[in-house]
Amino acid sequence: MKTMIAITFLASWMAAAAQAQENTYLEIPIEGRFGDQVTARGVEDALKIAECLQAKHIVFSIDSKGGDQVVARDLYNILRKYDKAFRFHAVVKEATGVALAPVVWCETVFIRPGGRVGGVNLIIDEDRYSGIEPGVVLMNVALNAGEEARRHGRSAELVRAMIDPTEAVTAWRDNDCKVCVSKGMPDGIPGDEFIVMHMPGTVLTLSDQQAVDLEFAAPYDGDVAGLGQRLGLAGWVSAGEDGRRSMAKATQAETVKTAAALTDRRTFLIDQNARRRDAAKAAIERFLNLANEWQPKLETYSTYKERRVIWDGYWDGWTRETNRLTPEARRKWQDRTDVTVAALQKARAGVLEMKDLEKEAKGLSQPLTYTEGKLEEMRLDLELKIAMLVSERDKRFKDDR
Repeated sequence: MKTMIAITFLASWMAAAAQAQENTYLEIPIEGRFGDQVTARGVEDALKIAECLQAKHIVFSIDSKGGDQVVARDLYNILRKYDKAFRFHAVVKEATGVALAPVVWCETVFIRPGGRVGGVNLIIDEDRYSGIEPGVVLMNVALNAGEEARRHGRSAELVRAMIDPTEAVTAWRDNDCKVCVSKGMPDGIPGDEFIVMHMPGTVLTLSDQQAVDLEFAAPYDGDVAGLGQRLGLAGWVSAGEDGRRSMAKATQAETVKTAAALTDRRTFLIDQNARRRDAAKAAIERFLNLANEWQPKLETYSTYKERRVIWDGYWDGWTRETNRLTPEARRKWQDRTDVTVAALQKARAGVLEMKDLEKEAKGLSQPLTYTEGKLEEMRLDLELKIAMLVSERDKRFKDDR
């Protein structure tokens, strides 16, 4: 008899222990900006730990306005990989922009008072998708996210409208109080009975009340430890703080990595700026020297000679320079002027480039090559010289007329 009682007690204890293990959960915070506080690496590390701990549920505590779309894409793909390993849940304070990514994978979504969920902060960086129209990117993202949402029990139409601004959606309750969602505008429904009447042009964002009315989320203002009772799950036991620690550790690693990258980048920029300033300075000096060599006034030119004859009992007379250039001399004057002007124009271009480089150097806290205001003086002087040379290019001296 005692043996039977002991066996029965042991079986009950083992069943209770198994039930407790059955609903172990790990909380993972999705709080802050994607790419800074929220990293794909942090989420993946947390999920790996959850596997080791044999947790069955993952609870995302979401309070984020989104951020880096590439991080969101990577996180989305990680959740796809772990979708069959866990049951995902979300407790949302704010999940806007790319922070929608984890929501579409969740079987249950709870929203806190004053919370919101939707695409209000969604921004697609065109540089990330070179050669592809942002509208096409959004449409594809919306279609994929919509299908995942549908598979997890939420309206695909609502999710698509949260991502793609070309999507329209309306929602209301029918006579049986069932939520109806449609892309079109139904007939016979008074305007004040619509829960949502969203037109194309912007992305949809739901308030906490709208999300509850649409059965997109359930209201909740408790802690994660109380979710088990709300979900009707016995043995709701936390697997510990490893989810939060993994996110914090990944954030710290990302911060160190970013700081190192910024330091490397700054060193690179300083080096490149110094090289370009040296090259610009050498170019300015080279073209100024060339202009000095070809300055047309430094050359000698042949001119016409004028001869006068007088009668003084015999032929006599004198000759003098007229200071009128010969055709060959005028061509030489023009050629030298053209070379000088071209050299001065290149020197001026170098001065303008140097002004930009000096400004960049100042922003990098580097010493300047020229004293403050010197480059502007050089620019004005060069422009004056160029204007004078151009105006005198066709000079013939005495026969200018």
